[in-house]
Formats: sequence, structure tokens, C-alpha cells
Amino acid sequence: MAGGAAANRGGQRARRSENFGVRRWLQIGAASAGMSAALFGASLAAPLVGVALADDSASSSTGSASDGTSAGESGSSAAGSAGSSPSTEQATDETTSPSTTTSTSTATASASASSSSSSSSSSSSSSATTTSEAADDKTTVSAQTNTGSSGHVSSTSSTSAAHSKVSAASSAQVASLTTAPATTEPVVAAAVPTPVVTAAAAPATPWALRVVSSANPYEQALSYHLGGAFMAMHALIAQLPLADPLKGMLAGTAYTVRRTLLNQAPTVAPLTLTGASDAPVAGQVSAVDAEGDPISYRLVKGPTAGNLTLNADGSFTYSPGQGFDGVDSFVVMAQDLGLHVNLLDPFRGAGTSAGALFNEGAIKFAFTYTTGANYWSTDAKSALESSAVRLAAYFLVTKPVTLEYDVTGENDTTTSTLASAGSDLISNAPGFWRTVVQNELLSGVDSNGAAADGAINWNFGESWAYGDAVAANQFDFVSTAMHELMHSFGFLSYVGPPGSNTNLEWTLFAGFITTSTGTRVINSRGVWHTAYDPNLTGAGGGLYFDGANAVAAHGGPVPLFTPNPWQEGSSASHLDDATFTGSNQQLMNAITDVGLGVRVLSPIEQGIMRDLGYTVVVPSVLL
Repeated sequence: MAGGAAANRGGQRARRSENFGVRRWLQIGAASAGMSAALFGASLAAPLVGVALADDSASSSTGSASDGTSAGESGSSAAGSAGSSPSTEQATDETTSPSTTTSTSTATASASASSSSSSSSSSSSSSATTTSEAADDKTTVSAQTNTGSSGHVSSTSSTSAAHSKVSAASSAQVASLTTAPATTEPVVAAAVPTPVVTAAAAPATPWALRVVSSANPYEQALSYHLGGAFMAMHALIAQLPLADPLKGMLAGTAYTVRRTLLNQAPTVAPLTLTGASDAPVAGQVSAVDAEGDPISYRLVKGPTAGNLTLNADGSFTYSPGQGFDGVDSFVVMAQDLGLHVNLLDPFRGAGTSAGALFNEGAIKFAFTYTTGANYWSTDAKSALESSAVRLAAYFLVTKPVTLEYDVTGENDTTTSTLASAGSDLISNAPGFWRTVVQNELLSGVDSNGAAADGAINWNFGESWAYGDAVAANQFDFVSTAMHELMHSFGFLSYVGPPGSNTNLEWTLFAGFITTSTGTRVINSRGVWHTAYDPNLTGAGGGLYFDGANAVAAHGGPVPLFTPNPWQEGSSASHLDDATFTGSNQQLMNAITDVGLGVRVLSPIEQGIMRDLGYTVVVPSVLL
């Protein structure tokens, strides 16, 4: 089997894929050991609720700002950027940032995004708001009321998302999980029944609250420099050979100048809270004023389909109301009392607006079981649905979406394939593109209409564990499903073996791939630099993912899987197994084994998804 050296290591399974005509199947094995991480992700029963609060200062914020609990977090840009652009370029080859062009119209994309796969050895297996005054002690708002138009929800995205169906007749790249054949039992041909459509249930209501300050760049820079200047001034005054009363007078004069002529708006402190309860969501917009002025909180835009109570101290409670579709938003302003004169920022607003984005069951899944549907037991279907909802708990969206997958099944003990999944690119034009699934999640637009957004195939010829108890000779269904779905979400490169990368269309992920020195291997025109072909099989330090958020989480560029020989569909689309080992194994490692697998996204994987344009939250309660 291809990639035998990697596959045989420790009896583990290496994800790889094969080319079948126009389709590339990602071969994925069950996610391997990483026991501590897996135990942390105990299975529950329902989708999470997410609330994101983003600070809106005088200028509107188009991006989702950092979460205080995670290094370098960033969301997708409301201006339409699908993901952060790599920062390092090869100047001589015009290696500029990859295009993050997205499509708002129906896209028939022949170019597709391939998921990675695994192979193994034969080892065992607002329009609703109400007017609120700053002095009010409490403001209660229900849907269909209006308080005004000041401020906005900064995480709202204006880009559109598209889905394209991945089928045998499409050009979608799909990744399949493979294992070494254990027997020579013939493949059982699957019947083709009438498609059966099921959707994931959402019985519980876990929630997440996110408060983020996102002042415009000028205000951020001004705050930084003013703060530094006055700190230096106070330090200088303290060193002067003057009496203490005189020093105090000088310091007081400096403070008066700052408060009177250089007054800044409050800053909203970042905060992320998560939990699981049917009670109303409780949180607090917490702001700090640089001059120490008193702060009041008022509602400037109420929820469109929920009930909100805002208290004078910025604390609030929210609960979904009639007409709630999975997403709601409201805006609160933190305003410092008194004069608001700043000679360096004459048009500063009266306060800082914090936009709240609320999700509850906003990401839904519809699985249509077609060929081989008879292999999908009730337990298997339930495990697939819960795995999907479990993964979705990490992402906040600005519009409710339903992701549609065509699902097939087989029972083949003679093949090394365990499972496969994929989603088309939204365009086959030169550049860096979202997958159909990724595009819909980021923009909320289903650009391929009734066609499926992705495809999943599962081989039931192996022993699968569908719950939390996974025997030493079983594969972890939940871990494998989460891994595969991540590929459809855009965690894949579309990079081929040395000498084959003549295409000009790539995933967004591929635009972040660099050498160990930070040089991009694909230029802005979509041309692969053949000088880096040796890196595909580990020479020259291999390949890395250098998105800002991922780098911040890892402490440097993130090593990708580049074994020698090349493993089709696995190489360059996974994290490096030689780096992420033992308890540090990641969900998106290339090599897996039997037993309980990784069921959580690590900070590194969260960072990668943020670089790809997602707004990521970290659920404290997993399904």
C-alpha cells in the first residue's frame, strides 16, 4: 500500500487518499490515542449556544476580534474576506497574499477540495430595540421593539457562502480513510434504496458568551501611544528633584490635560463564558475608561427575536423568543460621562458600542442516505449527527445555515478505506477559494441551491465504536467523523505530489503553506513554485502553515505532514505526526490508531480555522 513506511509505524493508521477518475478520495482512519484530550471531550446530546459580543467604536468593525482566552484569535471579515492572508511572500515571484475571493452567486465549481485520508498496516484496529437612557437602572427589550440605530454587530459578515454537490459525477476531491486489508472477504455490493433524509436533533441548549473589544486601528494606536506617553511622563515626574507636593501638582496637571483635551472612549474588556442550561443567558458588558470617568450602559439596538434585560452596570440576561431562527443580535453602548474632547481624535464617538451575536442551533446538518443506506444503523446515524453538532459547537455564524451531505455506505473488508468526505471549491478560476461548506458557514448563502454541499462515504467493514466507550480493537467513529467534516470545512490543501501541481485553483488553506523560512510555495497567481517540490516529501524542512492565529497558538509556523514517500490525499493536508505525538496528538494528525481518539479542536487547530475565516469559540461543554 502507498505510504507503507508511515502506515506501519507503531501499527498506526496513516491518512492518505487515492485518485479515482476525477475524484480524489481522502482516506481517513479513526483518530488515534490522545487520551487526555479525548476524555476532555465527553459526549453530550445537543448543539451549543454561542454569544459573541464585539466592540464597535466610532468606526464600524468588520472583523471578529480576539478572544481573551485564546492567543491571536480573529474572525472572518465582514468585508468579505474568507480568511487571513499569509504575510510572507516571495518577492521575486510576486507571491502576494492569496485571493480570498468568495462567490455570492451560484457556483458550478469543477475544482474541488480534497479531504485527507488514512491508511494503516494490518495491525488491529433590529430590528428589535427600545430607547434606553444612560441613567436608566434597567432596560427590558422584547422582539419587535426598536431603540435606535447606533452601533452594529461587528461580527456580521457580508460575504456569501456557496454549496456544491459532491457526487460520483462531480469533480469534487474527497478524502478517504484507509486501513490495510485484514481479510480477503469480497466486497459486498450495496443496494441503492430511495434516499432517506435525516437531520440532526437539537434537544438541549448549551450556551457560550463572548465579549470582545474591537476599536478601529487608529483608536487602538492612539490609546497605546497616549497611555505610554503619560506613563513615561509620570515616571519622569517621579524622578525630578522636587518636593512631593510639587510632584503631585505636576501629575495632577498632566491628568487634567489628558481628561479634558485627550479624553478617550471606554474600552470593552474581552470575555468568553460557556455553560449548559435552559435558563436565560446571563453576561456582562464590562468596560474600562482610561481617565477613570464613570461609565453608563445603554441599549442602542435590541434583539430581533429574543428578550433582553440590560442593567445599569452592564449586566444583562437574554433568552430567545418567538421567531428565533438560531441567530440573534443586539448592541450595547458603554459611555463615559462628561465632556468627550480629544484633539487627536476630534470625531470620536460618545462611547463604545459592543455588538452581541447569539447562536443557538444556528448550524444544522441534513444527511441524505443513498447508496448503502442499509449499512447505516440507528446508532451510526446518531453518532454521525452528534459528531457534526459537536464540531459545529466551535463555530459562530452570522446567519443560520443547514449543511447538506450525501451519505453512502459500504461493507468492504478487502479495502483499506475506512471513510471519506469532501466538498467542492466554489470556483475553478485561478486563486485561493473556500470549499462550498466553508463558504456557506462564513457567509450564510447557499450558492448551489438544492445540490448537496458535501459528501461522506463510510466503510462498515471495520469494527466501530459509536459512543464514549471505545475498545482497544475498535475505531472511534466520533473522532473520525469530526476529522472528515473538518476537511469539508476547508482544512485541506489540494496540493499534489511533486511534479503534479500544475493547477491554478487552490483552497484557502493552501495559501498559507510556506517553507521553514516563511516563503510561500504558491504565488498570488496560483502558480506552484517547482523549486519546492522536494519539500513535499520532507526535504528542506518540509512545509508549514503560517497563519497568524495558528502561529500564535503554536509559537511558530505549524509543521504539516510531508512524509517520504508522498501519501496522496494525506500529505500537506494534515498536521505533522512526527511533531504532534503522544498526549499532544491533534484531531487533524495524519496517523491514527484504534481506541479512543481525539474529539476536541486544539488551540492550534482553532487558530488554523480562525485563519481560514471562522469565528471560533471554545465550548466548555461538548456533545
